[in-house]
Amino acid sequence: MIAAIAAVSPDSPQIKAATLDSLSETYTPAAVIELHSSMPTLLAWASKLSRYPVPEILPYVAYCPRAFFSDRVCGGTACKAVGWYNDQNIIYLDETYRYEDQDDFANSLLVHELVHFLQHHSGRFDSLSCDDSLAREREAYAVQNDYLANVWYSFRFIAPKPVSCAYGLTREDGQSS
Repeated sequence: MIAAIAAVSPDSPQIKAATLDSLSETYTPAAVIELHSSMPTLLAWASKLSRYPVPEILPYVAYCPRAFFSDRVCGGTACKAVGWYNDQNIIYLDETYRYEDQDDFANSLLVHELVHFLQHHSGRFDSLSCDDSLAREREAYAVQNDYLANVWYSFRFIAPKPVSCAYGLTREDGQSS
C-alpha cells in the first residue's frame, strides 16, 4: 500500500512562524513540510504505548537532507541523526525515509518522534534539562522498540543513542558549544 502525502506550503499561516524559526531558507522548498498520511495510526500507537493523551493538533513532518541534521541537531558536525522533534510541532526526518511508509524502521522512527511530540504536549518535561532529555530519549526508544515488537513482530531493536546536554554552554574560547 502506498500512502498519499498531502503537501502543505511553508506559507500556510498555521505553520509559518514555526517554519521560519525552525528552518533556514536552505531547507524550505514548498513540498518539504507535509501532513504524513499515516500520522493518525502512528500517533495512536505512540499514545497507546507511551500512555500520553493525544493533543488536539497534529505535528507536521519535514523531510530534510542529511546536512540539516548535522547543522541543527549535531552542532555542525557530521552525525547519524535521522529524526528530530523541535518542540514546535514539527518532526524532522531524513529525506531518505520520505516514501518508506511500509518500512518497519521508517515507521518506528516516526513513532519515536511522535513520542517526543506527546511528551512535549504533556508538560511533564523541561526541554532544556539534561536529566529530562535523557528520560525523554529512554522513553521514546522504549516505545519505538515496543512498536517494532507489537506491530511489525520484529526483534530489530533500536539502541538508544547518546544525548548531548551542552545547552548554550560557552567554551573557554568564548564560542558557544
